[in-house]
Amino acid sequence: MFRRVVPLLVALAGFHAIQAAENPLLTEYQIKAAFLYNFGKSVELQGLRKNGSIFPLDLSLSTWNLGSNTFYGGIIRDISERKQTYEQLKLLANKLERSNRELQAFAYVASHDPQEPLRKVQAFGDRLKATASGILSEGSRDYLSRMLNAAKRM
Repeated sequence: MFRRVVPLLVALAGFHAIQAAENPLLTEYQIKAAFLYNFGKSVELQGLRKNGSIFPLDLSLSTWNLGSNTFYGGIIRDISERKQTYEQLKLLANKLERSNRELQAFAYVASHDPQEPLRKVQAFGDRLKATASGILSEGSRDYLSRMLNAAKRM
């Protein structure tokens, strides 16, 4: 019964139909387990190509009754390209996450470093205004006022 599943893999794996029957790509145990536990779901398994390489495959199983007969069906897909694309996507996502962390660190430094010296300019400007405003000329007081206003805007 289960050997009938094997020829479905012929095109994916590069075997001739006779070779596929002699060298099943999925073990009978894998197929039975897939049938017992995974109807209506996809199962990721590994197939064996004629050249000996192993490849990921997706097996979707279904069953239906017609009269007193029970039928089983399966769809098998080579998912090598999908797995490779997923791995590349994971690498890019990790790279993007690392880049975002670096950008956040840069933004933090860029936004916080200039603020501290600016606060010092404001603090000392306020002290100068409070302690020396009476002895400063009109022009010096105007410059001091402009400096403090500019520092507040930043």
